[in-house]
Amino acid sequence: MLSRISAVVVSICLLGMIGCGSATNPHEDLSSRALASMEEMGDILASIKDEASAREAVPRLERLGATMKEIAEEAKKLGDPPAELKARLQASMDSKSAEMEAKMGEFMKYMIKNPKIMEILAPALTKISPRQ
Repeated sequence: MLSRISAVVVSICLLGMIGCGSATNPHEDLSSRALASMEEMGDILASIKDEASAREAVPRLERLGATMKEIAEEAKKLGDPPAELKARLQASMDSKSAEMEAKMGEFMKYMIKNPKIMEILAPALTKISPRQ
């Protein structure tokens, strides 16, 4: 299951590389939304301290999964951004990915010690997975 979580995080990162943030540029807009989704996932996972908070996180993760799928669909339709923009967006993603990796590392350590929490979260995290 931990590898499934890692796959989710990587997928979120890839969403930002494919699509991307501002009202005037659809690639930048998608990138901003992908980065916000990454941040939200990190915040949700960081909020999980026990079984009760894990249960509270499930509907939030499910909503986030739906949002991430929408972003992925929009990115696929939009296609790759121009090379210069893609490089700039990649730099933003790299920065956010480092933050997310730190949050995920802490979450994974916690999950190893608390398998019951993973049982609660597994269905929602599976729905987020791009392999679904």
